[in-house]
Parts: sequence; structure tokens; C-alpha cells
Amino acid sequence: MKEILYTISMANLLFFGVVLGAVRQGNWKANRWLAAFFLIGALLLLQAILEYHGYYRTHPALIEVFMPLLFLWGTTYYFYIRSLTREDRPFRKADLLHGLPALFCLVQYLPLYTAADSEKLAYLHRLMNDQPTDYDHMMGLSLLHFVTYLLLGFRLVQRHQVRVRAYFSGSLEKRNLSWLRRLNYGLLLVWLLWANFHGNELFPDYIPVFPILQTLTPLLLIGILFSLGYYAVRQNTIFSGAEPPVPQQTADEPVPRVPRPSGLPDPQRQELKQRLIHRMEEGKAYRNGDLTLPELAEQLGTSTNILSDLINNDLGQNFYDFVNRYRVEACKVLLTDPKYDRFTILAVAYEAGFNSKSTFHKAFREATGLSPGQFRKENRKVCLSV
Repeated sequence: MKEILYTISMANLLFFGVVLGAVRQGNWKANRWLAAFFLIGALLLLQAILEYHGYYRTHPALIEVFMPLLFLWGTTYYFYIRSLTREDRPFRKADLLHGLPALFCLVQYLPLYTAADSEKLAYLHRLMNDQPTDYDHMMGLSLLHFVTYLLLGFRLVQRHQVRVRAYFSGSLEKRNLSWLRRLNYGLLLVWLLWANFHGNELFPDYIPVFPILQTLTPLLLIGILFSLGYYAVRQNTIFSGAEPPVPQQTADEPVPRVPRPSGLPDPQRQELKQRLIHRMEEGKAYRNGDLTLPELAEQLGTSTNILSDLINNDLGQNFYDFVNRYRVEACKVLLTDPKYDRFTILAVAYEAGFNSKSTFHKAFREATGLSPGQFRKENRKVCLSV
């Protein structure tokens, strides 16, 4: 059963590896990294399949030949996330240092790779009979290596979610990579299950917890990897080549005070603030559902960094919340205006600049504590009583 699941997983990985390696739309650099991640995963599963079928006994030259790839699997996934969230970040020579663990593993296995077939078969015999081998140590290190890069990927996604809220004002559903965050949790769960079932390779007296889940782990991996490939193919370029402002906060923290950009004295800063408020209140810039920070900065004749700093520090909000606050206020006015009684709530939201139903409902409830329908109903009662 396990061999069948591994074969299905390998076919899935090969398919998406080829598709992502060939696709040229969206963020092609990120797609190449994910293609490498899938193809490496396919080779690692191939190693397991060959081992289950006893292929190494007749072809000992292949024993552990794919082991160094274990230390590239998490690395390629991390570089996929980095390329997806920071499209302006080029690959540098210093990034080659991420390959040192794989190089270390290769050096450790060189004596085995260059040994005679009889020595390789003796190593395989020890491995099959749960006798101490280098495999145990390398497997433990590879598990630690993968989860380290997975956690680094979590941090990149978190910082990205802050960046999109500092850049966009419209729907974030296809931009904040929430799907990737969920899949990261799934991969972390697979890692925990995998570590649980291979704990006896590191600690001889270890007894796996919930052994019934051992069969479900490959199924979970198949689902996660298929979802990852599916969403990756659908994911478009997020920032379209423009560089978003550097985030000044984490997703769960208030906006902190940071040093103001040089070259902008306080009188000019106050004047820019007044023009910004006028642009939003009188010019109704918020009615543009796809308004971005660079567009608003261009309208005000300033830079994105200066405008982002002004909104963050002087107004205490990020760009996304700043613009949607005006949209919510506009919706409150329209929902209490008798002239808009014939308008549906969603039509009112679009009129105020919202371009997503879910974004509108979430922003409105956060600002008022009520749903749009409840707000309209309660304010109608007030108007009738007056």
C-alpha cells in the first residue's frame, strides 16, 4: 500500500515539476524553484520505491545516491517562497552557502559511493536490519534542516502579508498568499508525523505515537503537494515588478514609530498630510477599488516610501486599513441615505470602492461591530423614529 502511495506522489511531483518548469507566465523565477522542489521530491520518493522493491541488491551503485538531495529539498522550497514574496531580490553568491549542508552530506557519503559493491551490500544489510549506519544521523539532520527552512518560509510569508497591506487597498485574497501559509502548516504536520514514525532510527527505544497514522501520512503528503502545485500554477505575479515599501511591523503588532525619511521637513510633511486627507475626502480617491500606494503617491507628487511612512507614523495605520476606513465611512453614509434604499448592500460596497464582498464585510464589521445588513436595519429604525 505504501509503495502505491509513494508512486502516486512521485507521479504527482514529476507532473507539476515539468509543468512549472515549462510555464512562462507569472513569476517564472519562483516557478523554477518550485519545479526544482518537486523534482527533488520525486527523486527522493524514487529512492524509497527502489528500496522497497529490493532494487539496490542488484544495483548497489545506487545505494544512498540521492541522500544529499535531502538537504536541498527544504532549501529550494525556501527559495520558492522568497522569489514569490520578494521578486526584486536577485540570487547572490552568498546564497550558495545554503548548499553547504548538501555538500557536507555528499562528502560524508563519498567513502560509500567509491566503495566496492560488496561493501555497499554490507552497508545495505546493516540498514535493513536496523543496525547503526550513517543513514540514521543524516535522516535526523535532514528532518531538522527541512523544518528550519520551513520556519524561515513562515517568516517570509508573514512579512509578505504585511507588505501587501502596505501596498494594496483592494482585495488581498490572491495577493496575501494565505493558501501558502495553510500549506506550510500542512507540511509542518507531515514533518511531525514523519519524525514520529522515524524516531526509532535516531533513538532505538523510541515507540511511535498513533501508529495508525503512518498510512495516512503519504495520503496527506499527496494532498498537500497536489494543492501546492495547483495554487502555484494559478498564482500570478503580485507586485508586477514594482518594489513595495519595506514593512515596519509584523502582522500582529501595532505600527511602530520609526525615523522619518531625511529631506522632508515637518512643514512639508504637514502640508503633504493635508493634501492626502483632501485627496481622500474631497477627491474620493478611495473609490478606485484597485488603488495602490504608488498610484496615490503619484497623485500627490511624492514617493511611495515617504507616503507609506506618513500613513504608518502620522496616521497610525497601514495603507490597506487607511483606505478601507474611508470606504467604510462612505458605506455608512450610503446605507443611511434614502436615495440608496433600492441599492443592494453589495452595490453600495462597490459604489464606495470595495471590489470584494469578503473584504467589505470584514472591514465593515471590524469598524462598526455590526454587519452591513444590521447597520442598515438599525439606522432605518432611527430614521423612522425621528
